Amino acid sequence: MKNYMIAICIAIVIVLLIGVAAIVIKNKIKNSILDGPGMVNSRGELYKLMDKEVKHGEYLKIKYSSSGDMNGNLDTIELDVKTGVLTTQYAAMHSDPIEVNEYKIKQEDIDRIIAIIEEYNLVAWSELPQDDTMFALDGPTRMLEIECASLKGSRVPDYYNIYSHTKFPEGGWDIYSDTIKELSELINKGEKINSYTKETIY
Repeated sequence: MKNYMIAICIAIVIVLLIGVAAIVIKNKIKNSILDGPGMVNSRGELYKLMDKEVKHGEYLKIKYSSSGDMNGNLDTIELDVKTGVLTTQYAAMHSDPIEVNEYKIKQEDIDRIIAIIEEYNLVAWSELPQDDTMFALDGPTRMLEIECASLKGSRVPDYYNIYSHTKFPEGGWDIYSDTIKELSELINKGEKINSYTKETIY
């Protein structure tokens, strides 16, 4: 009986050792693919970007804007995280009145946008370099802006801007586009609470 129990204990230890070894080998393979000499690919850079620690204050606003093409258009979507109000602005030309619409957004939908920002660590993406070869001088400037409370106690918030002509790592453009799509779809989920035009020339 004693020998039987010893055999069972040895078997359990062997199984545990095999499990630990499998995990170690898996991690080594993963790291060699992402970080090994000559193996650092753009997909690995995306993972590193998502893991990069960037300290920031609480989220205040999330905004997508497209403006400044040859006609001077304006098209923005701005979510105020604190009030739950999403505001859109649109003008086809710089001389046109700006159409403004406001929507009340549910907290669960706001949380969904915040979750995406957190999941992909988008505040860190503002540090990516720009690819000026992909920027058309007569085209609009497209930008995703994340506004956070200042860590220095200033009344001026901290801004984290991600431009459409950023040098994204592999898979980064899809994440950027999907985030903007999620923000845009809030318009259909919200309750319109105000609509007006303003003559402000931007």
